[in-house]
Amino acid sequence: GRTKGAGGVEDVEASDTCLNSDRTQMELVGVQVLFRHGPRTPVFKFPDSESVNWNLCQGLGPKGYPIKVIDMQSGGGQPPLAYGALRGVQKSLKGGCYAGQLTDLGKNQAEALGLKLASRYSAIIQKISDNKDLLFVRSTNFPRTIETAQHVLGGMANPDWKHTIPVYTVHSDEELMVGTNTKACPRLLEVLNEGKRLYAQTAPDEVHRIRYELESKIGKKGVEVLRITKPGLWKGTDLIPTHDVLKCMMSHGMDLPSWANETLGKDTHRIAGRQIGFVLQGDGKDAAFRTRVARLGIGRFLGLINENMYARIQEIAEEKQGRPHPVPLLSLFSGHDTSITPVLAAYGLYDDHWPPFCSSFAWELHRDLSDSSGSSSGFYVRVLYNFLPVTLPTESGRQGREFIPYEEFREYTMGLTPQDFAQECACKKDISKPGHGTF
Repeated sequence: GRTKGAGGVEDVEASDTCLNSDRTQMELVGVQVLFRHGPRTPVFKFPDSESVNWNLCQGLGPKGYPIKVIDMQSGGGQPPLAYGALRGVQKSLKGGCYAGQLTDLGKNQAEALGLKLASRYSAIIQKISDNKDLLFVRSTNFPRTIETAQHVLGGMANPDWKHTIPVYTVHSDEELMVGTNTKACPRLLEVLNEGKRLYAQTAPDEVHRIRYELESKIGKKGVEVLRITKPGLWKGTDLIPTHDVLKCMMSHGMDLPSWANETLGKDTHRIAGRQIGFVLQGDGKDAAFRTRVARLGIGRFLGLINENMYARIQEIAEEKQGRPHPVPLLSLFSGHDTSITPVLAAYGLYDDHWPPFCSSFAWELHRDLSDSSGSSSGFYVRVLYNFLPVTLPTESGRQGREFIPYEEFREYTMGLTPQDFAQECACKKDISKPGHGTF
């Protein structure tokens, strides 16, 4: 059936069993969900910032579920924050927040996402109540993503959950959940720069008009603060920082600075969506470019998603022989727009619309109950963006089928996954300083 999820969005419910387009009865046997953090304060500087009161982090939202952050590599506590995350935490804003902080609204939206997940996957949530090892939670090592995971869990948890849930993370240098982590893959910076260079060469007149209009209001110095004219391959066309500032303010219903208005906010949001699209997939006409970016960026994460599915399939086969293993039924991955957008681009699904806060992408593994072979041929994958099914560019997907045979999905994913990451990431030339590129 269809239900109204959190926020009034209409979703398709996912019970233990459902029918695919061929009327075959399917059983949902595993889910993995990647989501973006909730609304936050800006991470970029902007003119007249000292006049803005960021009193959005008063702790008035939900408290979230008890968690313990664990370093996946050492098994110890949370690893040190990367420079970008630490710089934000140390940058106090007027009103009490810091740069890049999850706000009270962000916590509320994260809890709403958790409620939505609990509604859609209620049968799996109930099984987790009986065995906490059936849940796995992973986050990038940023306070806003860790806190988002905590509040998603707060909305999702059953009342009888009493245990502290581990949230696993790694040092940002090693992060595979961010598709723009050039620190982990120096060659990726070269490839992303190709997209920037291509956009600068083809930027529409509208971009230059906005730049000159801003310059008339805040001067060349103000435009420099917004990083529109910073030295580099964008050549005076980069509106992503401006978009970030205005989107954060508009998401919280705040009054915009004197140099901005709602029209500018909408225009920069639209243009920035196109710009990040060029970075990740060029002009959209070169599938080889998009695949190359995926393999160097988000490809290892897509490979992990596939490995988890395969482990679940193997577990089900062994269960028939009486040898169960605790493979998680539900895995949650708390990331950034630079996690969601590269996934969409890798799958050819990115449509130049910047993913909203708390966007989600889910991979569902289903079993055909009429197939008793116990092999992977009886399993299917369905993917959903913001709870709506989408089709992948595989043979079944091109035929409009939501349920893709697992082996078909696996073969497609292999093409997006680096086989020798170190070798593929070797630089071809000297490059400027790499970074993590998270928003």
